[in-house]
Amino acid sequence: MRSITGLAAHCRATTSLCATGAIILAAFAMPAAAQDAPSPQDQAAVPEDDAQAPEITVTGSRIERSGFVAPTPTSVVTAEELGMAGVATIGDIALKLPQFRSGRSSYATHTGGNVGGNYFNLRGLSGYPGPSRTLTLVDGRRPTPTGNDESFDVNVIPSGIIDRVEIVTGGASAAYGSDAVAGVVNILLRKDLEGIEGSIQGGQTFRYADAREIKGTLSYGTRFADDRGHLMLSGEYYDNSGIGQVSSRKWAKPNWGLIANPAYVPGNGQPAVLMGRDARMANATYGGLIVNGALKGTQFLPGGLPAAFDPGIASVGAAGTFGGDGPNVGATLKLLVPTERITLFGRASYDLSDDVTAWVEGGYARLYGDDRATIPSFNFGNIIIQRDNAYLPESLRNALAAAGQTSFAMSRLNSDFGFYGNSALARHRQVSAGLTGKFGGSWKWDVSASYGKYDQRQNYVNDTITRNLALATDAVLDPASGRIVCRSTLTAPGNGCVPINLFGSGSPSQQAIDYVTDDFTHRQRVRQTSVAASIQGEPFSLWAGPVSIAVGGEYRDETVSFTVAPLTAAFGHGIFNGPSAGPGTIRVKEAFAETVVPLLRDVPFFRRLDLNGAIRVTDYNTTGTVATWKVGVTNEITGDLRLRATLSRDIRAPNFSELAATGAASYFPVIDLNGDAVTVAVPTNPNPLLKPEIARTLTVGLGYQPSWAGDLRISVDYYDIKIDGAITTLTAQQIINGCGSGQADLCSRLVRDGAGKLAQVINGRFNAQTLKTNGVDIELYYSLPLERIGANMGGKLSFRGSASYTDSYESRLMGQVIQSAGVIFPHWNATGAVTYSNGGWDLQLSGQYVGSVQYNGTPGSSQPIGLGIDKFPDRFYLDASFQHQLVKRDGLNIQIFGNIENLLDKAPPIIPSFVGPVSPIVSNYTLYDPIGRRFTLGVRFKL
Repeated sequence: MRSITGLAAHCRATTSLCATGAIILAAFAMPAAAQDAPSPQDQAAVPEDDAQAPEITVTGSRIERSGFVAPTPTSVVTAEELGMAGVATIGDIALKLPQFRSGRSSYATHTGGNVGGNYFNLRGLSGYPGPSRTLTLVDGRRPTPTGNDESFDVNVIPSGIIDRVEIVTGGASAAYGSDAVAGVVNILLRKDLEGIEGSIQGGQTFRYADAREIKGTLSYGTRFADDRGHLMLSGEYYDNSGIGQVSSRKWAKPNWGLIANPAYVPGNGQPAVLMGRDARMANATYGGLIVNGALKGTQFLPGGLPAAFDPGIASVGAAGTFGGDGPNVGATLKLLVPTERITLFGRASYDLSDDVTAWVEGGYARLYGDDRATIPSFNFGNIIIQRDNAYLPESLRNALAAAGQTSFAMSRLNSDFGFYGNSALARHRQVSAGLTGKFGGSWKWDVSASYGKYDQRQNYVNDTITRNLALATDAVLDPASGRIVCRSTLTAPGNGCVPINLFGSGSPSQQAIDYVTDDFTHRQRVRQTSVAASIQGEPFSLWAGPVSIAVGGEYRDETVSFTVAPLTAAFGHGIFNGPSAGPGTIRVKEAFAETVVPLLRDVPFFRRLDLNGAIRVTDYNTTGTVATWKVGVTNEITGDLRLRATLSRDIRAPNFSELAATGAASYFPVIDLNGDAVTVAVPTNPNPLLKPEIARTLTVGLGYQPSWAGDLRISVDYYDIKIDGAITTLTAQQIINGCGSGQADLCSRLVRDGAGKLAQVINGRFNAQTLKTNGVDIELYYSLPLERIGANMGGKLSFRGSASYTDSYESRLMGQVIQSAGVIFPHWNATGAVTYSNGGWDLQLSGQYVGSVQYNGTPGSSQPIGLGIDKFPDRFYLDASFQHQLVKRDGLNIQIFGNIENLLDKAPPIIPSFVGPVSPIVSNYTLYDPIGRRFTLGVRFKL
């Protein structure tokens, strides 16, 4: 385990890098904590007996206490800061704060169940596809998930009523249960809105005039019954037109890609992988490519004309090449998925007495994402053409006869069938109610119940029907009529088969395309019922002050189902296959206790020393009982300096997707045991025997707020997270290699066709991985009234910075250790802002720094391969924002605002993925900005 001392040594060895990080931290910043009120980590300077000390609830702890500081690092982002940063959706926080890593977002989620969704991913511990190890809460409670993997799409939350967002960058399972391994994001909603508030905004990119978005919010709040009751209603509409193909961007037009180096031999000094322009496929064409036998290397041009295929620098059969006649696959994936959402929320509360309040709230969200027309359907070596095929040119038929061949295999990208893809329409509904109360001076209690529903319909278009395509491909002459028919029709007249001509792009008739393609719908449902109760107070005092405790229990009943089309369940489609799953139920019973014990007060170096401990016992009907715990200390060394440390045991229980749902097949190029390069389908099977992941999290930090420096606040926190028994899948190549090394259980996962060719690699989920990551987070805030500099100067200047240094991110699987820090994830990420406020104007210049990486194959992958390139460059993005109080009189408040993101129009670094069955990804779109310079203008009002 490396420490802060180790980091200092690293900085001495790499002075320029650390200096760069320090300059960025000091000069530019995105807000990371509340400006108007001290954030939890800043509470050190507020004495416990200070009458002005605010009472706060800190995420990661169940205990409320004036002046209490969480031993776990916590950042706070207010609604005002979100607005100033131009955040259109709450999920965009993940793109603005350095503690987050690449995850699911509108330009990371494509074909799959959560098109256009936004999901939080702290520390990069939540992959896609993969588990969520970041717990998202709404007002401290678990919302109904928006998927069968316990994930939560934060687009469900209307931004108009968000009060603040608290981000805990450390384990918090003892406080909130499963999934809080990397941390917690708690979205806190407003409770005191009075009057009418609203906003409308719009924007688009400058250069391309795409990603056009419009957003409107409207909220209303009022008190009634002599101020005993409060009602709040809010709604939001958001629409983004998205961005078409990645190749619409200038930086993507060269069609960058990675291919296996055909000249590489272990030990010859050449890289195993080449990166270059004009990336093409070497194993398929749009009109068809013969891949075996005497005619191997023959392609079909428009009109069915046979011609020799130029494979570029690679051989026919390799997945990718540079140059040649193969399809210039480019980047057909949508860069930004078009999305639309409508969210509604209502809340009512009523004081039954001076000490008891009842409340009820409900929310509705309609979410739509459209990722249709993304990639062509494809067939790699599994189109079998018989010698007597009626559409086959006579010259090729004769060549087959001369070679003694009765058939050949062909690969084809079926762009003339219509492009494959899906759209998703989802509805999320939740209603909650509860009672809160207090008694005996320090005691507080609450009980609540919640019921939520999530329904999603996934509509897929233009997938192929495997059986129909095989029947239609086998076209012959009817000896009776002389017409071209399906061979099957000769023995089963009226079977509806329509013969198809696959030789040459554009050759298939529309009738044949209709016969071999399918549009279908899948449905996903989640139902969650939960009840919770807790009580907290100060039962007694010790020599150093009152002891605080909180105890409680929760029950959660979650039913999940995933229903697919009958043909999908029968593995009858060309791309998307897999059975239905569920309904299955996960029942969770939990009990927790937490305490804060003051140990010392007002002694040298221990002005205020507190011990914080928590324990939670959780029983799952699927995996049994597991315990989590946390122990932490906070020590106010002086009035300016505070130390905090936490050690915790955290868990992530396997979700329904991992326990019971078969994943849809993906397609990957692999090397078979005999050395053949083939592309195979890789479905992922569930594993009902999975156990919870066990994590150990250590955080140690300092908070410094010097009284001599005015409003200056600095925090530095070290974190170390280790996850044992992490649930993971293997790559298809790992399974093949494992079989070759004698692991018979992996050989059973290789599925071959009748000719012995590898067709599928059946993956699975296993408690087989160990993940370890550590690093340092730094936050800085400084506010300076300019009158301190000159009596005639007005306004205030504030600086805020946040930086994260990932020292190590290590994965251990099957004896292989992979280091991703500086390879998949950059070592350094930093954001910052400088803001000038005066006379109703706020002007902000903010920046984001993303460090360099050595290699990144497929974003989200952790399989480094020798590329012969030292590193891919870093990026610095600059944003500018303003807001101005236009009207403020007679209860009317109107504010105009705007921002320009990526002011310098920086393109992302080129970090492509492999050329394979779908278009390569040209960069890591969740680390770097792929959209380009764009603007937003809007108006807010309140009356």
